[in-house]
Amino acid sequence: MKIDDVITLLNAGYSREEIQQMEAAGSDFSHSSGPADPEPAPQPEPAQPEPAEDPNRMPGADLAAAFDQAISRMNTMFDEKIKQIQTANVQAARMPEDKPRTVDDIIGDIIKPTMGKRIREE
Repeated sequence: MKIDDVITLLNAGYSREEIQQMEAAGSDFSHSSGPADPEPAPQPEPAQPEPAEDPNRMPGADLAAAFDQAISRMNTMFDEKIKQIQTANVQAARMPEDKPRTVDDIIGDIIKPTMGKRIREE
């Protein structure tokens, strides 16, 4: 399938998935003179922007609204992650770290036992 065929199918209203299925099936549209329609499937109508009824409406208002929604979702996700990190940091600060005892610790206890009390150094 040539790029011209893909563009023709896109202009006819086919989706990317439908074109990929046609490509996988091995359909060749280079021999046809007009737009090819191998399957009599209902063609989805291309998304048409609604005409602006309000003359004061800005052309990019829909794009700006979608951008604002995406930013607010992203800020919400950041707030959740910040709370999770802060909670983990508070828990880590409150819990003493249990270090595994090493051989040196055990030998040190045998040589100089403290029995939970401090021994005065003389």
